[in-house]
Amino acid sequence: MPRFRTASAILVVGLSLVMRLEAQSRSGTLRGRALVRQPIGLTGARNLDFGIVIQAIIKTIAAGASNLTIGTWTGCFNRAAANAAAGRTAFTPSAAARNTTFGAAGALFVFVGARVTPTAAQAPGVYVAPVAMTLTYF
Repeated sequence: MPRFRTASAILVVGLSLVMRLEAQSRSGTLRGRALVRQPIGLTGARNLDFGIVIQAIIKTIAAGASNLTIGTWTGCFNRAAANAAAGRTAFTPSAAARNTTFGAAGALFVFVGARVTPTAAQAPGVYVAPVAMTLTYF
């Protein structure tokens, strides 16, 4: 019997040592927050139509107004509540990105024009190409 008591005592001491070596933990809380907005929409209102273009003759469409080489882009925008010519600010779309803000009504109208420069050997025909505008917002 004395051996059984010794084994029991060792077992109890062993369990108590295990209990003392358990990891201690603490916890805390924090809040996560996000403001979800609707995506900004881009709508093309009018295509760039150069009409009839003659070989070796440069043709320009003013801002607001093909796969031919487009030599120069022009543009302007306004922050008015309506699509209007008044209050436009000029910019060069082919240059570096431009930062701007929306007007009080939450609108921004962008007008794009371009110039095509057909070569003297440009094949006659209809030329069509997409014009893409990329909007990045934060």
